[in-house]
Amino acid sequence: MLPAVLLADLVNSRRNAWAIVGTTLITFFVMAYASLPERRRALRRFGVVVLVVSAVYFPLFWNKSGTLGQPARALHSQISPDARDLQSNRYRTLENANLAINIRQAYSIGRGFGVPINYVIPIVDISNVDAAISFLPHNGILWIWMRIGIEGEIVFLAMLAAAVMVACRLTKVRDPELILLGVLTVCALVAYVVQGYNDMGFFWFRIALCLGILLGAVEASLRRVADQVALPAVAR
Repeated sequence: MLPAVLLADLVNSRRNAWAIVGTTLITFFVMAYASLPERRRALRRFGVVVLVVSAVYFPLFWNKSGTLGQPARALHSQISPDARDLQSNRYRTLENANLAINIRQAYSIGRGFGVPINYVIPIVDISNVDAAISFLPHNGILWIWMRIGIEGEIVFLAMLAAAVMVACRLTKVRDPELILLGVLTVCALVAYVVQGYNDMGFFWFRIALCLGILLGAVEASLRRVADQVALPAVAR
């Protein structure tokens, strides 16, 4: 599915998509290198190839905005954004500032769900494009903090950390398919945080459904492995 995913990212022109691709590739490389010692030579070669291609690609497409230039544009927009990206960056900055004010107003208990965001600092009204923007901002980390308080934020992040730790347990199993499932799940969780931080990723039910399926598969796999270890012990 990789070619289809990359093509979709290119034509959608979403900067956040390339932030997800970058962070998950780094996560994948680190986990694969740690869990597959027999593949480390191949992984080092792959890393060198990626670095060489990147050294050629980014200077070549740094100032281009076409389809093939979207990954370079995503990085360029964080350093020297054009007018469109600058407006988007400024909107996110003002939105985050308003969320911080709402968090302080709610103290530690949160404002609860269904309560409109109090935009104390004037901001561009995009409700004609997104009718839910008064309730669902882009930054999901601050959104959860605002809605359920610092205690809820800590519990939520602890849940994600626990999910990563459980998925990493599969990489200790000498089964390539289970290792792949563990690595895939960790990468999905990293992507979930990146998407949630940048663009309403904690709200979308499709993402929650996919993560629920992955986490359920991880738990079922760990139980199956535990049963397989227990059966020989019982037989002895």
